[in-house]
Amino acid sequence: MVDTDRQGQFDLTTGQEEALTMALARGYCDIPRTVDMEELADELGVSHQALSERLRRAHGTLVGNALERREESRDDLQADTRTPSDATTRFQ
Repeated sequence: MVDTDRQGQFDLTTGQEEALTMALARGYCDIPRTVDMEELADELGVSHQALSERLRRAHGTLVGNALERREESRDDLQADTRTPSDATTRFQ
């Protein structure tokens, strides 16, 4: 069953957020890793494949959101650099 109930500011599912939180806390993201995916999956009570998919989807969502926000920031910065006459013309 795929968890599609997204929540919070990062738009992650509950399972994705739980997997990322546990992966970070247990050292999966460390170099070298202090826990492997099999151990982490066992602790979360899911299969190795399910954990792998959750982590990849969560990573994709986070990166996508970060890049989207970066683009929005660039757009906002460009809007802030318009001259007053540009803004006046735009609203006439």
